Amino acid sequence: MTIHSLVHRHAVRTPDHPAATGPDGTLTYRDLDAAAALVADRLRALPDAGDVVFVDLPVSVRRVAVLLGVVRAGKAYAVADPAWPADLRAEIAGLIGVRLTLTDTDTDTDTDTDTDTADTAPGTWAPPSAEELRAAPTASEPAAGDDSAPACLLFTSGTTGTPKAVVCPHRGVTRMFHPEPLIGFADRPVVPQLAQLQWDMGNFELWGALVSGGTVLVTDSPYVTPDLLARLVKEQGADHLWMTTSLFNLLVDEGVGCFSGLTYVTHGGERLSPPHVRRFLEEHPGIQLINGYGPVENTMLTTVHRIRTADTEDPAGIPIGVPVPGTEVFVLDDHQRECPPGTPGELYTGGLGVVLGYVGRPELVAERFLDLDLGGAVRHVYRTGDKAVLGADGLLRYLGRADRQVKIRGQRIELDGVEAALGRLTGVRAVAVREVTDATGGVAGLTAYYVPDPEDLADAKALARSARATLPASHVPSRFRQVPALPTTARGKVDYQALETL
Repeated sequence: MTIHSLVHRHAVRTPDHPAATGPDGTLTYRDLDAAAALVADRLRALPDAGDVVFVDLPVSVRRVAVLLGVVRAGKAYAVADPAWPADLRAEIAGLIGVRLTLTDTDTDTDTDTDTDTADTAPGTWAPPSAEELRAAPTASEPAAGDDSAPACLLFTSGTTGTPKAVVCPHRGVTRMFHPEPLIGFADRPVVPQLAQLQWDMGNFELWGALVSGGTVLVTDSPYVTPDLLARLVKEQGADHLWMTTSLFNLLVDEGVGCFSGLTYVTHGGERLSPPHVRRFLEEHPGIQLINGYGPVENTMLTTVHRIRTADTEDPAGIPIGVPVPGTEVFVLDDHQRECPPGTPGELYTGGLGVVLGYVGRPELVAERFLDLDLGGAVRHVYRTGDKAVLGADGLLRYLGRADRQVKIRGQRIELDGVEAALGRLTGVRAVAVREVTDATGGVAGLTAYYVPDPEDLADAKALARSARATLPASHVPSRFRQVPALPTTARGKVDYQALETL
């Protein structure tokens, strides 16, 4: 099933149910389906539009209809980030082969399809206005689509400074919600779309709501605050929330009561903080708190775990759980053989969620996407670079990144492991660890940047003493720096590069 075919199904079954609401109003499923069909028809009529279109429109319900129209037309979309400098935008557009940008500014394309422009690259095109979309006639059933076809291009950090473009198929998205829905997506969820659509979880929020027959709440607020969450719940009925671990921790610190009224809260993207999770569960025993894990290369989520209070005492950390529908996971050793339960290894993931690769990076595709003989069958898998262990209880536990391993005086040290240990110490609210290099580029030691707990302050000397009592001597940071907050990236994760400037 494709994204647009499932949305159309809801338009037939529950045509008057609100599908998307935002700063420019509300569209029912009948309205949204009709608007998307109109966009698709006009987009197909444009000559030489290419297979991937850039969508550069303001945050709005109209943009939702345009994105759905793009995939209904049999094309994939990429959403432009308004924060990208012009040079970077041009570089990315060239990388992904954009021939058409959907935007309301600087439109220079003749949309009269009777004109012979077959040999002209379309350039830019202004999609139908909000008024036109609302007046669109009821849509007929879309043509059968290929669920292995590209639906969207999502971006992830690149080692060169230019984001990598990841090609996600329809089935990667729909597998999580149909026919077996993820936790919390069975009963028409009302989901705020808070993350940017350049990133995977913004698309998770959007399509998770719409493929499930729920309502997506489009917000143009640049920041997620306790007041915003309270308004979304009280005024618009939000019941299912996704956010990064860093943002979750921040909101718990600022006012854990802001989550009141929600039914499900999923957070992830980084190792979870047991103190923050414990505080949340104590305050909101009736809200289901979920740990969601997954790289964008496996389309948004790979595993989930419904968190219990006892999980916060697990010495291996809060479990990342079990695979989402349509997904397989394997813990493999250095020879790419399956590890028995209890033996750490590298996590590989397979199934319907594995993306179609990176755009313009064949060498990286060959390195990370592999065909392996596992369980007596050849499976196409993605090598995550994450270390994990499968417990006797059948739950996966995340052990850190393979590429955050350093050597100090011949001793292998996992920075994620050091962070986890320091995060459990009294007086620490949040912590991040970076290596310290010497003049030769070798790792000479570690620096811990920590945010103190205002209710139980600990100075750097006291923290160092506690660390020496907890960690092997080789793992104890040589410096402890108190900071008011940990810097984060645009995706809400800890920005390790920015730590150097504190």
